[in-house]
Amino acid sequence: MNKIFFTGMIFLVLLSSCEDFFQTYMQVPPPPYKKGIVVNLYVTDDDTVLYASVSQNVGSLEDIKNVRDLLLCDATVQILDEEGNVVVEMDTLEVDTTVYYDTIYIGNGNGEITDTVVYPRDVSGRMINYQAHLPSPFGGHGEKFTLKVIHPEYGTASASQTMPSKPVITQPVYKASAGHDDYGGNFSTLRFDIVDPGGEENFYQVRAWQTDNTGRQYFFGVDTDDPLFQPSYDYNALLVEDKTFDGDSYTVQLKFYNYVDDSRNDVKVFVEVQSVSKDFYLYARTLEKALEAEDIGFFVEPVQVYNNIENGYGIFAMKACTVALASKEE
Repeated sequence: MNKIFFTGMIFLVLLSSCEDFFQTYMQVPPPPYKKGIVVNLYVTDDDTVLYASVSQNVGSLEDIKNVRDLLLCDATVQILDEEGNVVVEMDTLEVDTTVYYDTIYIGNGNGEITDTVVYPRDVSGRMINYQAHLPSPFGGHGEKFTLKVIHPEYGTASASQTMPSKPVITQPVYKASAGHDDYGGNFSTLRFDIVDPGGEENFYQVRAWQTDNTGRQYFFGVDTDDPLFQPSYDYNALLVEDKTFDGDSYTVQLKFYNYVDDSRNDVKVFVEVQSVSKDFYLYARTLEKALEAEDIGFFVEPVQVYNNIENGYGIFAMKACTVALASKEE
């Protein structure tokens, strides 16, 4: 006992003799990185308005006080067809021309607000600063398109995508109050088949929603016990690839929780199946993993989010969409 006490006293003395023992730190220079263009643009076949986010990347230790300082509003944003013809030229979107915006409050670390930033977002939550109104739905099934973002300081960023074909599904059927979960919650089910074309890779994203007589959409997070499905960064959606059912019909069985009383006659349930490009699938999967790791916090290995932009960062992706009204199983 005396030996343990004596050893402990020596250890304390040694610690106390080291000036600023617990305050010792090393100044580590920030990792080098290349400034470049960050672009996010999703195009769906039935879009009549396109929205894009074009900004610049930042270093891991940079202090950004105003998010709008990252936006690049002096770029040329174009979509070209396979022959190199410009089919879409996007316009700069000013903050006060969109109904979608977020307010960011900047603090000084002491609980005091030092700045307020308002910047536009589209309905899916992306910060946007470019838009294009199309004379008709985009379409373009099976055709290849190239995105070009030309900036006077950062050069040209680009990516190419092929618009998928519209997915084919059977008539969806939903059953209200189909069961109870482990916590006693009441869930409904939704069932339909994806008719997959053979001999090619196909990727799908699935969502569903309800409407009532007000016309409002109530998106609900769909769930499934099917191990083939994976979560998307959109928490209302699930992703699946056709590796195990290439060229066959595959039955999709989903569970969801009703936001509207399904006993009402005016309630309608819709299912949306998107045939997405492989780049969108990889981006959605890695972004979901990155967001999950961010929520967990420390001691989690960082996730590299998929990027398909040449000479830049971000994603250019295409989706073809099929929406169907589900019939109710009595």
